[in-house]
Amino acid sequence: RLGIGIDEDTCALFEQDGILQVVGKGTVTIVDPGEVSYTNQPYAGATEPISIHNLRVHILSYGQRYDLHQRAIIPTG
Repeated sequence: RLGIGIDEDTCALFEQDGILQVVGKGTVTIVDPGEVSYTNQPYAGATEPISIHNLRVHILSYGQRYDLHQRAIIPTG
């Protein structure tokens, strides 16, 4: 699973080949918990802070692309 946040005036285009491309004025944030090594989230109360170790976060702007299958940024040429 991935978390994806999209700014106002921004679009995340999900292409058929599993590529996400960013279009617009803002950014797209991708949160990848695939390598999380620890979290206290299941035990934290509603008002308690949570800890998450080794969480990967990507922030992409216009024209940048992300491979959803490989979970990796596609370098721009």
